[in-house]
Amino acid sequence: SCLIQNPLKYYLDIISEYDRAIIVTEDYSNPVISVLKDHPKIDAIMVCSLLETLKILLSAKNIASPGVSSFTPAIAAISRNIKRFHSSTIKMNEILNYTDIQGQDIDVIVHPIDMNKYISYGKWINTKEQRQLMLTYE
Repeated sequence: SCLIQNPLKYYLDIISEYDRAIIVTEDYSNPVISVLKDHPKIDAIMVCSLLETLKILLSAKNIASPGVSSFTPAIAAISRNIKRFHSSTIKMNEILNYTDIQGQDIDVIVHPIDMNKYISYGKWINTKEQRQLMLTYE
């Protein structure tokens, strides 16, 4: 699958820019969640339905994309509240991504990921080694 998730470092870099943050997630399967749950700036980790997720994200001022996903760029494109959109350079041109919302009234902040040191496109198979790399990528 090409649906690569961002590494822990990406989230830590973003969180460092804010006083507090919440995480909205489908479940706890992403290994990054178990590390971030103890971060002092994380107010809550919310496991939400699609409707609840939409309500939260559409009311947010700042959001971060989790990796290859057209969901968060779509939310940013239609929201009247979002001012800052964080994304990594991990993307697929075939689906909506941060490049599609650049030039709108949103500050798009792109965090580089060195794909030579991370999980290659089309190679995600959820191995123990890949999950560990999500946590240790620098």
